[in-house]
Amino acid sequence: MTAPQSDEAALTFYRRTFALAVVVILGILLYRVLEPFLAPLAWAVVLAFLMHPLQTRLTRLCRQRAGLAAGVLTVLTFVVFVGPLTVVGGAFASQAAMLVASLQKLVTDLKIGSVRDLTQLPAAQDVLVWLEQHLAVSADQLRGWIASGAERLL
Repeated sequence: MTAPQSDEAALTFYRRTFALAVVVILGILLYRVLEPFLAPLAWAVVLAFLMHPLQTRLTRLCRQRAGLAAGVLTVLTFVVFVGPLTVVGGAFASQAAMLVASLQKLVTDLKIGSVRDLTQLPAAQDVLVWLEQHLAVSADQLRGWIASGAERLL
């Protein structure tokens, strides 16, 4: 090969390598932009697949008015899926409130005023001993983590 041909081949190689690197970087950046939308899009595809036969039947029942059938199907889907989720969410919130109330009563009954008081409970002492033996975590470290977590929570 002569010198001009080898220079041309090297230039072509670098151009292609640069173009490939740019495409890969842009592909990665595009994925990162679209990533939050992938799960909702997947659910939309699943729901569309499941609802298509019903859409076809509703379109026939609505005298070939696809827009009306889509509106009815959208409302029905919302009622069928969101209705039960609302009921379950309400039940969860009510049980969480009962749990908090029972924990507050337990704290009052056991006269727990600080994290240090928790370490005096027999069950907590067993857990602390196990943690020290198996994970090399001391009670003071655990107290510090609980206190900093509670501060962040509040």
